[in-house]
Amino acid sequence: SVLAIVGYGVVFGGVFSGGGRPAWQTVGLGGLELLCGAGAGWLGAAACLSVWRTARDGADRHGLLVGGATVLLLASQRVDMAGGGCLAVMVMGLTLREGVLSRMPAEAGSVAEADCVLRAGWASFGAPVIFGLLGASMDTSLLSAPLVAGSFVVIVCGLAGRAVACWLCVRSHGWSAAEQLFGVVTWCPKATVQAALSSVALDYVAEHLAGLPEYGAEMERAEALLTCAVLSIMVTAPLFAAVIAKVGQWVLDGERHQLELLQAEAAAGGRGRGLQVASGEEGEEGEGEERPAAR
Repeated sequence: SVLAIVGYGVVFGGVFSGGGRPAWQTVGLGGLELLCGAGAGWLGAAACLSVWRTARDGADRHGLLVGGATVLLLASQRVDMAGGGCLAVMVMGLTLREGVLSRMPAEAGSVAEADCVLRAGWASFGAPVIFGLLGASMDTSLLSAPLVAGSFVVIVCGLAGRAVACWLCVRSHGWSAAEQLFGVVTWCPKATVQAALSSVALDYVAEHLAGLPEYGAEMERAEALLTCAVLSIMVTAPLFAAVIAKVGQWVLDGERHQLELLQAEAAAGGRGRGLQVASGEEGEEGEGEERPAAR
């Protein structure tokens, strides 16, 4: 999801930057944005590493991480490199983690603690806020039957494409049919990328096209994109969350049943081998008793 958001930001900045620049220059600026984002993330990680050990407690480290990420994002917005800012935050986190684990093994627990705190913060605050703002930004008065129907067609086609792509990815790795089905189901819920990018078109139209003749038509299209994104979250997230729970339990029950059968077969085979060994020993003893009598 993060890579998709980063790539989208870079492409969006190149396509809608204006100026009538040639294609090669747009591609070059996109590559430069990626390099600048990666370099800024590395510098941010180096700055955090220099003070990581001297931080008094976990709260200081969490503030350092959040503050550094915020500075990178705001700075990238100022220089019109939003995609590079997202990449910088990702590179900063990865580089900081590897740096702490390799240079400060005694501080490995602080990395796990920061990870748990950030995950909890996203689950309890970040996700509800972003999804709430997304829902509030949609104008329900613009909903119409053709728009909703078209959105559902787009959602179904997108899910079908993702399902086929997931199946093609996992079918050659020795997964069972049940495991392949579970992998396909886990790819169907949609939320993160849709929440992050659904309002981009609407913001762009409101910021750059206000007062122009095409403002009304473009705003209608942006609203349609936002509606489709919100509907995709509302439909897929709760529905496939329940499907994942059911299919996952079914897969686990099937594997547990197969394991019990294998254990039963192994136990039966062990008992059979034991009986064969015992009967062989009895036969040898019987032959041993008869031979002296025969002689």
